[in-house]
Amino acid sequence: MRLHKQRRITIPEGVDPLYQLVFRGMIEKNLSYEEMVTKSGHGWSTLGRLRTRNKPVGLAALRDLLNTVGYDIVAVSLKDKKTKELSDEALLGRMIG
Repeated sequence: MRLHKQRRITIPEGVDPLYQLVFRGMIEKNLSYEEMVTKSGHGWSTLGRLRTRNKPVGLAALRDLLNTVGYDIVAVSLKDKKTKELSDEALLGRMIG
């Protein structure tokens, strides 16, 4: 396997908040791209697709990447979400904060 030099990890703007959570988790856990690729079992191209809006990643791959940094995907009923007035940002804030 070709080794890549250590890159500074940044959180991409304008992409889905779940995609941002992957990069936030990498920063929190101090994981390099190389470590993320090795631990998650997904290639460099998957991480590259996360950084762009127009190339979505499948649910299974997203879940694997989130699991690697210590998160999981949880379904929330739309009815519950509306009655509790929880926005996506508020839910992510609870998961991160």
